[in-house]
Amino acid sequence: MDEIVRAAMEKWPNVPDLYGWLALDGRGRFLLQGARVGNPAMEAFFSRNYDIDPAGRAFVQNGPQRVYVAFGQAPYLARRRDGGFSLHPGLHEGVAGSAWLTPEGEIYLSVEGRLALLDGPDIAPLVAAACRPDGMPAEEDDWQGLAEGRGMLRLRLPEGEVNLAPATHPLLVQQFGLQPTPEASG
Repeated sequence: MDEIVRAAMEKWPNVPDLYGWLALDGRGRFLLQGARVGNPAMEAFFSRNYDIDPAGRAFVQNGPQRVYVAFGQAPYLARRRDGGFSLHPGLHEGVAGSAWLTPEGEIYLSVEGRLALLDGPDIAPLVAAACRPDGMPAEEDDWQGLAEGRGMLRLRLPEGEVNLAPATHPLLVQQFGLQPTPEASG
């Protein structure tokens, strides 16, 4: 978090939270009242001050005001980097601990305990790195079974192998304790 944001929080501790103004699109970009944030400095500020609270609500700490962020698929988008993944928005990097395939064909990852949707351009290389639990290359039937909720595959990544299991989006949201459309806590 930016130091100027910390200072503003100390100076004005009781600014009310804001809901319904910010969202993330499927590529990890911020939307302000439905329009993409086009200012690179504002996008960078939002990313540096983005996090998830203990109630599973994504937010940007905008000075003394916490602005909650709605998301459709996941609070982060994972992009492949040397030795692991970077998460957007935010400044998190790490290795995947688990992976899931949904019936819709989306691949989700747990990167350092954070749920992230795998970015589209990174899907094909990971699919090519998939194998059966016995080490044989994954075939079309294996992928079909996984999409239908059966079986498991392994992703062979340079930093280690990761299980790829079937899941649904609602199950992952529940498992990670997330609120895709944040609301005020009781």
